[in-house]
Amino acid sequence: MTYRAPVNEMLFMMRHVGELERAIDDGIYPDLSIDDVESILQEAARFSAEVLEPINRPGDRHGAQLRDGIVITTPGFKDAYQSWAAGGWNALAGPAEYGGQGLPLLLNAGCSEMWNGACLAFGVAPLLTFGGVEALAAHGSEDLKQRYLEKTRRR
Repeated sequence: MTYRAPVNEMLFMMRHVGELERAIDDGIYPDLSIDDVESILQEAARFSAEVLEPINRPGDRHGAQLRDGIVITTPGFKDAYQSWAAGGWNALAGPAEYGGQGLPLLLNAGCSEMWNGACLAFGVAPLLTFGGVEALAAHGSEDLKQRYLEKTRRR
């Protein structure tokens, strides 16, 4: 089975239901355009189809294993994660002042939906990290932000 992300439908929903275009027009995201959003969604779709979908079945068949106190990931997962982080996907909605891209959570949600659709075992892996980043950004002390949020740009 080949994964094909519904990019046009996601873009439509973001623009008309999520009012992303209005937020951009109102200056909430001054450096973002709908063309940028579409490009990001297209790249997330490409990554999902080319990198994540091929590791979906092996992920279901093999799964992660604990051997001698060390977690051994499914073949392909480590490389996929490294490519994902190198592509900046881990910091998509993270605060710009700490190395994130400061993009809308709505856009991050669309990308996450693609990752989940292509390979759920991979897609759910960063969910707690995203939640932790959001909680620290909103409620953490400056010391905690410096100590942990800065790491998002080095992964």
